[in-house]
Amino acid sequence: MSLGKQLTRLFRAISGKTQRQFAEGAGIHPSRLAKYESEDAAEPPAEVLPPMARQAGLSVADGEQIVRFWETLQQRRERAGQGAEALLAEAGARLDTLAADTYHRLLRLPAPGAEPRPEDRWRDLPLWLELKELDEEDQLAVVSVSTEHQTWALAEMACDESILEASRDLDRAASLARLALAIAERVRGTEPWRNRLKGFAAAHLANVDRVGGRLNAAEPGLAEAQRLWDAGADPGNLLDPGRS
Repeated sequence: MSLGKQLTRLFRAISGKTQRQFAEGAGIHPSRLAKYESEDAAEPPAEVLPPMARQAGLSVADGEQIVRFWETLQQRRERAGQGAEALLAEAGARLDTLAADTYHRLLRLPAPGAEPRPEDRWRDLPLWLELKELDEEDQLAVVSVSTEHQTWALAEMACDESILEASRDLDRAASLARLALAIAERVRGTEPWRNRLKGFAAAHLANVDRVGGRLNAAEPGLAEAQRLWDAGADPGNLLDPGRS
């Protein structure tokens, strides 16, 4: 990953802001920020790095220094029992106050694909209230580029909304179920967890056919949903298979 992308991720992580908030502070569109944070070819231009850094209370030079320390520490931490202090003593180096403080702040950040927790629902509710107001094309565009919207809780909320809509608007219900499946396919984490989530979403999509009386279409959909569910795992018992 390029230095520009690393700095973008670093500055937003330290700022504690959402993608939308951070993008606004940097004067760019959230979808553009999502591309800068992803493996996409888009590179953050030099002029957006200073406003990003300021939101983290740092300068670009500070960020570059932290990235260098972080990369070194990550490589050495692979050795059993090797902490930051032991590494620096071995290397004969000294970690200055800025880097030490930032290093420990980084260690407290949730890692990509961190274990899902019930409180994720409350964290992601504001994102859902915004996402649900978009049309399907825009929803899918957002979840395709924004890692912030690629969460299990948002997939579950889309499924719940699909159930509510199934009694009054089958097209809307199907759209929401497709959104849930699109999110589930992009959720970070283990493959078993992603399979369980995909099975959960697929069951809600098949449910739309069932409610609409399209039983011939519902049966293979439900079978595929069951296959994915059985191939998956939900260690935290977060998903309720009876919701659909």
